[in-house]
Amino acid sequence: MEGIAAFSAKVFHQAAYGADEIRKVAEASSLASLVMPKSIQKDTNGLDFMQWFAVFSEFHNFYLHMTDRTAFTNLSAARRAELMNGVETWSINVAVETICAGMPKDKIRGIQEESLANLRRAHEEFGQYKCLLPTKPDESPAGTLAWEFSKSVANYAGHAMDMVYITRAFQLATDGLIALDIKSFISECP
Repeated sequence: MEGIAAFSAKVFHQAAYGADEIRKVAEASSLASLVMPKSIQKDTNGLDFMQWFAVFSEFHNFYLHMTDRTAFTNLSAARRAELMNGVETWSINVAVETICAGMPKDKIRGIQEESLANLRRAHEEFGQYKCLLPTKPDESPAGTLAWEFSKSVANYAGHAMDMVYITRAFQLATDGLIALDIKSFISECP
């Protein structure tokens, strides 16, 4: 369980970092809009809590999905199911308890259940994309998992199809995968 707890903490921190960085993009956009002509200003003041939590959850689900993909290619079906059940449950429960500290216990349980349901939805959605990244240097990222994930983050941040948000989320996702070193975690699991 110690390995699962430590890895879950890393996933939490990478997801929170991703959400915080997207919030910084939103705040920078808000500041920049102050010097723009009124006709092209965007109505934004950063991310509210619900937007931040939605962006956090999308990063969190993305990293858990990538962990599952790695487990699928490196573990037996039984071991993968056991590991992912532990990682997903531990990671989501701790994340929600941490972020929602101070809320009533029944509210926290409800958010945990909703988060697990959202993870199942994310697994289905993300599973549609065969490639994480483009396979050739000159290939468009459109239709890859990282690109579609990044578009979703921009949407949750209230800036659908905004390239600043999409490219930042794309960079954060790929950097986060490097920092998590999922393959090492999987290979070290008993």
